[in-house]
Amino acid sequence: MSEARTWYLFVRGRQEGPMTREELAERLQDEERSADVLVLSSKPSADVRVPSYFDRAAREAAAAEPPEESPRRLEYTIHGDDLQFAEIWLDPGEGVVAEPGSMMYLDAGVRFAERPAEDPSEEGMPALAHFTNAAEGKRKAAFSAPHPGRILSVDLRECDGEFYCRRSSFLCADRQTKLAITLDKGVLLLRLGGEGSVFVHAFGAVLCKDLKAEETLRASADCILGFSKDVDCELVTVTDPAPAIYGGEDLFWADLTGPGRVWLQSLPFSRFAAKVNAAAPQPSADQES
Repeated sequence: MSEARTWYLFVRGRQEGPMTREELAERLQDEERSADVLVLSSKPSADVRVPSYFDRAAREAAAAEPPEESPRRLEYTIHGDDLQFAEIWLDPGEGVVAEPGSMMYLDAGVRFAERPAEDPSEEGMPALAHFTNAAEGKRKAAFSAPHPGRILSVDLRECDGEFYCRRSSFLCADRQTKLAITLDKGVLLLRLGGEGSVFVHAFGAVLCKDLKAEETLRASADCILGFSKDVDCELVTVTDPAPAIYGGEDLFWADLTGPGRVWLQSLPFSRFAAKVNAAAPQPSADQES
């Protein structure tokens, strides 16, 4: 039985029809998509304007196609209080790149390899360690920070695909992450790009601040842990060097201007090392001779 002709097409007041649904679809392909085109059926509930008809067809076509898979964020757990380590679950074939010497343990089936000789994802970087799950099921790899403090996980998708941090703060990252040393932001930084997860470690506590457009935060340059893509970082020389010479203050500050997110660490390792060195017993003149 052929389909009943129950559809009418009105183009700028001119009626066409009745026609079948197939004839209507062919006619709409040739017609301009305009609000002046009205499609009517013998059933009032089926009345629809052309833009809605095309939108519905697009939705039906999209539903028939499998959605694109977004990069999976690494599954992890951060253990400890001030002496932390990150335990990361790896799917078969999944891997991470890490700072040499940061590995704590690996499950059986997780393989270690140095950076491939022609790896373009680590521009200007010293050799990093690569760990890949070669087993059939999930496996774990753990990485620890080299000093007391906090391990921070950053989702690059929340930073518009780029995160800048201190080179010494990098711990590990998703294998697809692109790493490069850069001076674009005013200081020597590590740029991490992609859509996965990265892990950095801070000495002391961590402060996270969201800056509005044109909002500026002045911070000690050594206290900067990292910031998102659109944050501008500019070094500022202290106008009066006396506090730095006699009081131990920094010679340089950093102006961080939004929009974007900024992470600060409360105790830079350089400041901690200077205090330890000052408190350590100093050799006497007799010992030096």
